Amino acid sequence: MLLRAFAAAVLPLALAAPIRQDPGRDLVAIADEYLQARLAAFPEFATQLGLPGAKHDRVRDRSPAGERAWWKQEDALLARLKAIDAGALRRTDRVTHGILLEELESSVRLRVCNNRLWTVSPLTGWQAFYAGIAQQQPVGTPPLRQQALTRWNALPRVVDAEIANLKEGIEKGYTAPAVNVERVLAGLDKILEASPTASPFYSPATRDSTPAFRAAMERLASGPIAAALRRYRDYLRNDYLPKARTDVSVTALPQGAACYRAAIRRFTTLDLEGDELYEMGVRELAAAESSASDLSRRGFGDPDYRAVLSAMNQDPKYTIPSRNAVIPETDSIIARAWAVAPKWFGILPKAPVKVEPFPEFEEQSVPAGQYLRAALDGSRPGIYRINLYLFTKPGGRLEADRIAFHEAIPGHHFQLAIGQERTGLHPIARYLFNSAFAEGWGIYSERVADEMGLYRSDAERLKDLEAMIYSFATLVMETGMHTRGWTREQAIAFETGHTSRSEEQAALDVDRRIGWPGQGLSYPVGYLEIRRLRDLAEKRLGDRFDIRAFHDRVLEDGSVPLGLLRAKIEAWLDQAPAS
Repeated sequence: MLLRAFAAAVLPLALAAPIRQDPGRDLVAIADEYLQARLAAFPEFATQLGLPGAKHDRVRDRSPAGERAWWKQEDALLARLKAIDAGALRRTDRVTHGILLEELESSVRLRVCNNRLWTVSPLTGWQAFYAGIAQQQPVGTPPLRQQALTRWNALPRVVDAEIANLKEGIEKGYTAPAVNVERVLAGLDKILEASPTASPFYSPATRDSTPAFRAAMERLASGPIAAALRRYRDYLRNDYLPKARTDVSVTALPQGAACYRAAIRRFTTLDLEGDELYEMGVRELAAAESSASDLSRRGFGDPDYRAVLSAMNQDPKYTIPSRNAVIPETDSIIARAWAVAPKWFGILPKAPVKVEPFPEFEEQSVPAGQYLRAALDGSRPGIYRINLYLFTKPGGRLEADRIAFHEAIPGHHFQLAIGQERTGLHPIARYLFNSAFAEGWGIYSERVADEMGLYRSDAERLKDLEAMIYSFATLVMETGMHTRGWTREQAIAFETGHTSRSEEQAALDVDRRIGWPGQGLSYPVGYLEIRRLRDLAEKRLGDRFDIRAFHDRVLEDGSVPLGLLRAKIEAWLDQAPAS
């Protein structure tokens, strides 16, 4: 009787008590939904990843309605993510939470830039993006060939949407910098002057020997795609270029100052100010120049490192003699790096890396190298795209080692392949990346390569130090243009005044910083944080410091925001056994 009375009184209360939620389960649900939504809204992402079982037949909706639909999904997911108590999550879930929170928050902040309305760029424009996708498009089976044809038949719709976006931008006061519009026009002319089989959009057919498919891709390249390219080129040249802005600062756009602040956060994952970055650049540039002068004095008897490097640039032994020689020489550099990597990394990528050239139409408007990640399904290696035009310039051989270490081994190939091959991580951590971590690791890789014994001469070491000087000079010249009213000519003069780079190369660098605000900041900011954490680990651990363990801790969780990386390394050091 008493038991029945107790049950009658207590059971309703127990049933009414709230059920405690599992924050880890909620997080995984949100991360799963984000990934599904992103793959649906950005179907090219699955191609970039080489996602097993994915279809590769669609293109992104680049219309205003498509943008609004994506923003609505981001807002809903971010609100749910912020409701999760991150402190109650286990370690791997905190990684997922930190990566997704940074991705969503920085993406939402960046909306103020309205990039859809003014993106005409040799680096980030649709023509460069889809040239990369064409290199990654899977083929080799009837379904994959049909998917390729479906996607590339849709490319003219992308082009027409881009033209409509630019027209809307003009109406609202948004235009791209004229210098970059001119670079895009030069690239488009190159494509249209070439044969259809030399078009970058014919690339899928070069990896499939089926005659009917190759013929269909050639018809596409010579017909609808070429017609769309001409429409875009003619619109840019006749209508857009006369209205493109001559002011190089993004602050010339509506809400431009807010846009630059958002870009700083997007590309550094930190809340930093333009003045702070400018002063950082001045300070670090002076230190790097001092190191270069010391090496120049010791190795070459002259502290003027710019003069020494300029002389080297004119020495035939530092010039690669032909375009055909660039890739074999780069292959040998990468083989040397692979051979010593096990002494420096406990975790090694399974995926190989292959060197391929940039499409020729991009050569005079893109940097010396770029990395495209390996396919998750194993169908495609990592690809180090190399600029044959720049590498055959005077002094190109001096750059060959350093850039291979940045883009391939132990640089982006290790950083991206190790992250996406790790088990136990949510796909968010394996698939997403941020520029600060990625480019910071790329610069760190250039520096650690010397410790690994990969530079073979003081000439290569001096060129590496010059690259550091350029990286810190970028902090100064980019923030100078976007926050202090510098002109393009001032920025070019600043770069040529601190490096041995030609005026042509400096103009290419500066135009990249004009048209892609914030991205150049990620290299030095990310590098300085990784270097700071290594210095901290060496100091704390002393003789117990293990470089392999440090590198594994940095890379094991994918491309994490810098604040999360700092917290992780500091926690690892706190848990290290006392000596």
